[in-house]
Amino acid sequence: MSSKKNILLLALLLILYLPVSAKLHILSWNLCNFGKSKDQTELTYIASILKKYDIIAIQEVSASAAGPDAVNRLIALMSNNWGFVVSDPTNGKGTERYCYVYKKSKVSLYDDPWLEQRLDTKINREPFMARFVYDNDVYTFATIHTVPTKDQPENEIKWLHTLDQSYPDEHLIILGDFNLTFEHESYDELKKRGFDDAVQNQKTSLKKKPKNGEKFYQSYDHILYETDEIDVLESNRIDFTMDFNSTAEYLQISDHVPVFMIIK
Repeated sequence: MSSKKNILLLALLLILYLPVSAKLHILSWNLCNFGKSKDQTELTYIASILKKYDIIAIQEVSASAAGPDAVNRLIALMSNNWGFVVSDPTNGKGTERYCYVYKKSKVSLYDDPWLEQRLDTKINREPFMARFVYDNDVYTFATIHTVPTKDQPENEIKWLHTLDQSYPDEHLIILGDFNLTFEHESYDELKKRGFDDAVQNQKTSLKKKPKNGEKFYQSYDHILYETDEIDVLESNRIDFTMDFNSTAEYLQISDHVPVFMIIK
């Protein structure tokens, strides 16, 4: 075997066998009207997926008191090792809350999370920001749920590059339900600033009525990261629908599948 192939094989083995503690597992999931609509069985299933990750961003938490209540019930099914923060209701039309769930043995909150007020006139459901400390470094998260496709989410996405301008010296990760594929030109300013999508060419929204066996609709859920600052080891969608016998059953969980990214 050539010297170059030996080096590549060694690098691959080092990545595969990095200690679990040296990897940060990040998940994003639109949980579709997360509140009264989720019963204990559904929350138990959701918790079984979340437990495998270290930082989880949840979109579409109900703006009513039922939203935070559902989050409390979800965390109660996990363990004392988990912390969470729920946002206030967003300011624009279609108001909702966001949530971060995090493994306290792995990461810690750096300061109080906040709704990004500088974008609340540009984005209906302004991003929910949080800083987490991991491995003696700080990562800044911005989770977002843009307006539906029919309402032109590109008019909101085009402002997201200003987050990098506002927090230029931070490791920024923007994740959530963008209601628009990453190929659209509204992402161009983010791309110019070195951002890429960890989960590419993967449809993540689910059809309410699958046709010809196709249940996926569009590539709407993304994890955008700074390629010059963050090394991605693995990323993908999680097709949880395989665990259910019918469309109606899995749509009770969500009309989106979660997406994840593992960094070192």
